[in-house]
Amino acid sequence: MCGVAILGGCSDADDDVRLTGEILVERTVEFGMDFTFGSIDDVVPTADGVVVVDKMMKAVRRFDWAGNALPGLDRVGEGPGELSFPEGVGLRSPSEVVLLDPGNGGLQFFALDDSLRFSHRLALPNVAYGLCTLGEEVFVARHNTQAVVSRIDGAGAISDSIGLLEPPENRFLEPFALVGTVLCDETHRRVIFVPEAMGDPIAWDLESQEVSRVTVPGFVPRELVASELGITTAPSTAEGFHILVGASLTSDDRLALQYIRYSDFESSEESQVAIEREDGGFDWWSIPSGAHLRAEVEGGWIVSGLEPVPWVALAKLTWVER
Repeated sequence: MCGVAILGGCSDADDDVRLTGEILVERTVEFGMDFTFGSIDDVVPTADGVVVVDKMMKAVRRFDWAGNALPGLDRVGEGPGELSFPEGVGLRSPSEVVLLDPGNGGLQFFALDDSLRFSHRLALPNVAYGLCTLGEEVFVARHNTQAVVSRIDGAGAISDSIGLLEPPENRFLEPFALVGTVLCDETHRRVIFVPEAMGDPIAWDLESQEVSRVTVPGFVPRELVASELGITTAPSTAEGFHILVGASLTSDDRLALQYIRYSDFESSEESQVAIEREDGGFDWWSIPSGAHLRAEVEGGWIVSGLEPVPWVALAKLTWVER
């Protein structure tokens, strides 16, 4: 099986997923020990620490690299600098944070210094649910009649948009099918849209303007599966199917896709991460259940989880090959 890959090339991977080994996660710094998170919806590293979006608590938390709390945002409302339904966060520069809040009209921009000082906001058409940044450019995932990624230039205006995914034939599934994660690959000047429920990741080459799919070897074509877990991605293998639970980039901009493997609709087997290789294939690793990779930084990986309560930490990962 061979498919288009972000890094180019073609893989000779077998059709079945074969684990390369196991990832051991050791938390080294806990962020927010004095907070009760409702959810960990987005995390972005800064020069001084991390910014965490907590949609359930309608808050944006900040912490330094030692885990100490810094001034954040928790004023609820629809006015300038207030939070209604925060979804995502990014850095447009080392000194500017951009926050996606569809409930508050779209994007809000904040100066990042000792606190988060409101600067201005930009209204967005349609429903927006994710963002990433490349320098001063902001890329926002949204949907109307299809999944769209829009580029917002340094002046704060939408400069261009591209449709990446058509809606399913069953219109009832549209709210599930047209959402996903958007990742900015600075190394290869690509924006990657990872659908939560429909098909493979899609790469938008910002230089050539070409759009191509990223095929994850080891899977037959994906299909929607309705179960007690909801409607979500379920690539099938001979040994069961996988549910997509997260997507991120390594420090050198290789795609990392995180799944939970199920043998049937009732029981989960284990958490697995597919890490892209230079040849376009993927290596598969098992990872402790509930540990979600967020971003690779100089000191390790930022990892989050939900059990026993939502948490986010800087962690050391040990990769043990089989």
